[in-house]
Amino acid sequence: IGKDAGYPMDGDYVLTADLDLSGAGSWTPIGGACGPEYALVSGERVFSGTFDGAGYVIDGLTIQYNGSSSGQSKNVSGLFAMIGSDTASDYAEVKNINFTNVSIVHTLGGGDTVGVLSGDVNGYARIDNIAVMSGDIQVKGSSNGDLIGVGGVVGQTRTNSAAVHMTNLYNAASVTVDSAVSTVWERCGGILGRIHQQGTIGALSSSVNVGAVTFKGAAGYAINGYSDSVGAEANKANISNCYYIAGKGKDFGASTAVSEAELASEATVKALGADYWTIYKGTLMPVIGEGKV
Repeated sequence: IGKDAGYPMDGDYVLTADLDLSGAGSWTPIGGACGPEYALVSGERVFSGTFDGAGYVIDGLTIQYNGSSSGQSKNVSGLFAMIGSDTASDYAEVKNINFTNVSIVHTLGGGDTVGVLSGDVNGYARIDNIAVMSGDIQVKGSSNGDLIGVGGVVGQTRTNSAAVHMTNLYNAASVTVDSAVSTVWERCGGILGRIHQQGTIGALSSSVNVGAVTFKGAAGYAINGYSDSVGAEANKANISNCYYIAGKGKDFGASTAVSEAELASEATVKALGADYWTIYKGTLMPVIGEGKV
């Protein structure tokens, strides 16, 4: 996608089998690891089509990326670099993907974004039914790097965030920002690393984080990070039914910390939505795609 003319960045795709990327070396995001910042469909880095994972597994997504040696001011790690659309009548949409055994180590080289699914989701976009079942995401500092956002699923929403809708997301990977990262803003979260302070997200709902989130040696945000307190307050109304296991991170007031037993309850399934969530062997699990757990 994006490399062959027969597979354009605005195409419509359906996954038809599990993918094993464990022996593929370091993955280059669809759209490229570096280049122009935050562009929507006007830029070649942005996936503006649709991608349905159909419940299949993408295993072993591995990224070892050193942005400080890229020579670029904007660097991205994720399956996609950026997802979004400029057009209200033609949303970009990615759904029904199950990630396992993710390994991302990203050294900052500029204003960088990191997420298992995508570094950025901007403009008219829907992200639904994405699960990161296992793995580890690490962001390392450098003398010339700045963290814009790192999340278990998405790094940040920025351009026209009000048109971004993210639902039924699950993360069990650890997210760690090391103490060498210079930023004071805690732009890291178990689901979404940052909602840009100049706009509110359309929706972040029915999402669960069970992975540990650590920011410079202390607790990071369990669901979503932000740039400043104004951005945090403005987005509370649009973040709903989001849960995390107590002790795995912290919250600014829009999500709910629960015990493992509380998370694995029928009451939580009902609140999240039984079409997308279930109790499997005593544990809350997302239902991905065509009934696959």
